[in-house]
Amino acid sequence: MVRIVTTSTLRRSAHRAVTGRAQRLALLATAASTLLGAALASTTPVTAFANEPQVSAEWLGETQGRVVLTPSGESAVLGRIRLSGDVASDLVYAEASGGRFDTIPEGCLPSDAKRRNSTIGGTHDEVLRCRIPASATNGWTTPFEVVPTPGANKTPLDVTVSTSTDRARMEQIPASPQNAHGTALLHLLSSPDFLNADIGDLADGPNRWRPGKTPNSINAVWQRSLDTVLDDWASREADGMLVAGDLVDGHWGEDPTRSGVFGPVDNDTRRRHALRSAASTFYPQWLQRFTSRGIDVYPAMGDHDLGDNPWDGQRNRNKFELQRDFETAFVKGVLKPIAGSWYTNRPSSGIHRQTAYAWRPTPEVQILTLNVFDYSDGRHMRVRLDRAQMRWAEKVLAKAKADGVQWIVAQGHTPIIGPVRVENSSGMRYGYGANSTLWKAFKKYGVDLYLSGEVHATTVTEKDGIVQVSHGGAFQHGSATYLDMRFYDDRLDLDLRDFDATISHGNDLFSVQRGGYAGYVDYSPGSYSIGTGTITGSGVFAARSGIVREWDGRSAIYDPR
Repeated sequence: MVRIVTTSTLRRSAHRAVTGRAQRLALLATAASTLLGAALASTTPVTAFANEPQVSAEWLGETQGRVVLTPSGESAVLGRIRLSGDVASDLVYAEASGGRFDTIPEGCLPSDAKRRNSTIGGTHDEVLRCRIPASATNGWTTPFEVVPTPGANKTPLDVTVSTSTDRARMEQIPASPQNAHGTALLHLLSSPDFLNADIGDLADGPNRWRPGKTPNSINAVWQRSLDTVLDDWASREADGMLVAGDLVDGHWGEDPTRSGVFGPVDNDTRRRHALRSAASTFYPQWLQRFTSRGIDVYPAMGDHDLGDNPWDGQRNRNKFELQRDFETAFVKGVLKPIAGSWYTNRPSSGIHRQTAYAWRPTPEVQILTLNVFDYSDGRHMRVRLDRAQMRWAEKVLAKAKADGVQWIVAQGHTPIIGPVRVENSSGMRYGYGANSTLWKAFKKYGVDLYLSGEVHATTVTEKDGIVQVSHGGAFQHGSATYLDMRFYDDRLDLDLRDFDATISHGNDLFSVQRGGYAGYVDYSPGSYSIGTGTITGSGVFAARSGIVREWDGRSAIYDPR
């Protein structure tokens, strides 16, 4: 294996140190253009190896003031990756020894739901994978930042960065999640649309399944992949997991394949029985995956938990008539078995008085879980809060603001504002967007973060001082992502993480709908970062990297060479 190595021991320059990630973001954004060709006081020359792209890592010199401080007082050093010859590969890898990467460099193509491009992984986020844009030429550079690994918060910071195009060497390093961020006030994860499928052993439910007649709804590969993802989440030792809807596929009370697994569905009474049979089969198994690992989970309802859209029209009338039954099944199967003090603050009336709830896991953080599907008029389903829930939500937010709560986070199934990317989804959005009563309340009372799913893709959008993170994805399509949130007195750090997955059909699993779920859904161990950002205590959204960067709603990330 051939590596190109440059090493420098950097000492913090007190008179030129930069404090705060917002300032560091500005520095990183301008480093490539303003410092190109500048004298680098602490650069170690590198040797070009035959049959390798001319790629090197070099420090931005200490005398240039490129040693900075993180908000927690850690030393951080800045460098850049440079191409100085013809590019034979579109991937460059960098490995930090004695430090970790905390942002994806601006010049590296971000990942998306379809393609793994640039990521941060490794045991302590020490491996940077950078996909080079097709437009890169001789002299292309991108700045990077390295901060200490856990337990190495010291000055001077002694870091070695190795760069290579040796994919086999670098990608063998496992992307095992570890606490590389220090102690936070609160640590939460979020993964909407987990699972967006009815996955479980049909033998464990009250139904009419017969082996041999109908495939099961789980197999060994699926079980291994579920273990991979859930064990990854458990290893992060977070204080809780938010899931903003679509726990299941939810086409219950239907039987287009005439499998009869959940019984006949030819009248209202039988449809309700089939719905309860399916819910009693899948919800306990969904919940057990979290509770068996000691993960506290806080779910919201999505459209699939209400039978899946659309609901209007005569064709969907039977499904619309089951809405209260869907809601009752969700409460009985998911919320009531784990209900604690966090489940006591709910609307006092209205259709969602049992599926909307608010709590404060710490005095500094307010969490608001919303049910964004309004069928209160008995005729139509609208993506909005019903009036009773809206009145309650405003009271919760007003009290949080009056109490001086530092961070306010809401979760609901659908995005409110755009643009957002959409993959394998109907792409529902909250009615009236930024002009909705809900968004105006968010703005009035200082909501910091809104978490949504539905679209099975990742987009981070900011408006009116509110950050919306649309993320998560359908497990059967290999698009399950999650958000790592760490709350501090002066900042909220966001880290969006993904998995590699391989999907193929054959020996497909049972589903109520025609077609079934792909029989081979294989998630590889180890999540990796696809984007990071920080919301500062003053409400500035800073240090956006990778997929967290602003999206114009038009340009594609995918950039084949």
